[in-house]
Amino acid sequence: MSAILIVVAALLLVTAVAGLRRAEQQVLEAIARGDTPATTTAASRALQRLQRAGVIRERNGRLETDTDRAVTYNAQRRQQGILLAVVTVSLLITSAVVTKMVLDRRAHGGASPAAATER
Repeated sequence: MSAILIVVAALLLVTAVAGLRRAEQQVLEAIARGDTPATTTAASRALQRLQRAGVIRERNGRLETDTDRAVTYNAQRRQQGILLAVVTVSLLITSAVVTKMVLDRRAHGGASPAAATER
């Protein structure tokens, strides 16, 4: 049961991160076109994150993108995405191994498989 919860939590985390990344990209594209970014909750959060990172700033009442910071920010986000993928896969593998160990132990009457063969 806990393995299922771990898998669901990992998938939710990956989905949330991907959604935030997509919202950030849409905000950057809107600013590059000279449009006002969308006013959805995700877009507002993405705009705040980009402003805190210094990628977007307001000048003369208009939003502008700092290209150098945008490149650095995107590289960092890409690295974070790779790290998240590695951690998620590791978590899923660990969950599968632990589940197999528990099932093996149950199949041998609560003892470890090695102890069951010694009997």
